[in-house]
Amino acid sequence: MNGTLESVRSAGNICSRREFGDVQLHVEWQAPVKVQGYGQGRGNSGVFVLGGMYEVQVLDSYETNPADMKNPNYADGQAGAVYGQNP
Repeated sequence: MNGTLESVRSAGNICSRREFGDVQLHVEWQAPVKVQGYGQGRGNSGVFVLGGMYEVQVLDSYETNPADMKNPNYADGQAGAVYGQNP
C-alpha cells in the first residue's frame, strides 16, 4: 500500500520495530462527520516520536475558542501541536 498504515478502532497502537534517525513523517487523519464531545474527548490520539518522549497531537480541535469555550482545549493540545511542549 505504498507505505501507508491505517489504525482502526480498538486495534491498539501502530509501532515500528526499527529505530530511525532523521525522518520526514506525513500524517493524515479524518475528523468525525458528526461533531460530538468537547476538548480532549473529541477523537483524541497522537503520533509518538523519540521513543514516546514527544507526542504530535491528533485531535478534532475544530471550533476551539477560549473566548466562548465552545470547545475548550489548551494551546499545546491543539491538532498538530507537540503536546505539552509547543502550541
